[in-house]
Amino acid sequence: LYRHAECASGFRELRAAVSVILPLASGIRPQETRFVRDGDLSDDLAELTVSHPKGMGTYGDIRTVPVHPRAVPVLERYLEEFHGRGLRGYLFQGPGGEPVAGNTQRMWRCSVSEATGVAFDHRVLRRTWGQGLLDAGVSEQEVSVLLGHASTVTTAKYYARTRQDGARDAARRAWGRLRVRENVCGSGLGEWEGRCPIPVSEDLGQEVPETLVLGVPEELLGDVLLGDGAVVDEQHPVGD
Repeated sequence: LYRHAECASGFRELRAAVSVILPLASGIRPQETRFVRDGDLSDDLAELTVSHPKGMGTYGDIRTVPVHPRAVPVLERYLEEFHGRGLRGYLFQGPGGEPVAGNTQRMWRCSVSEATGVAFDHRVLRRTWGQGLLDAGVSEQEVSVLLGHASTVTTAKYYARTRQDGARDAARRAWGRLRVRENVCGSGLGEWEGRCPIPVSEDLGQEVPETLVLGVPEELLGDVLLGDGAVVDEQHPVGD
């Protein structure tokens, strides 16, 4: 979609492409896109103020969002042609200067989809932006604010989900911050009589055997014994 916008020829084709690129680059909703004005963009085009958010006057708040850097040259080119035609105000406007109709916006999207061979709707553009931020390490709370959600519940359910591989990496990083004592066989802890536990490195961030290892901070348990998935302390002995 970015390549199509970068290679668009003529004002009409560029306008349709930008109507798709803007929500892809900023995560704004379709109706928010239709009401964007040229003055809503920062001078360097790196930020966009959503001055007409969904739910305006009730639950919606005006917010400012970052614009993906790849979209900046395309926006710069479009604004140059837009202003060169003597246009001001709404970036996507009808003959009378009013915001373009939703049906026209959908026609533009279909034309871009046909030209690129990419099937999408505006929800996909918005979700792609949100998911990209989450995958890059931006917190769910921060992504929720930028998307204009009232809570993180909507963000997590519909727009930006934590992927399993990312969740696993986060767990490994958390384990890497825990430090446990190296296991010693025959420690005589309670009634535990299982096999000799697998020695664990002082730093769980290092490579460990492919056996489930549970790390527990020493301030929470006494002498911790790890092995075959069991965690044993002096006060709570368990069987193998």
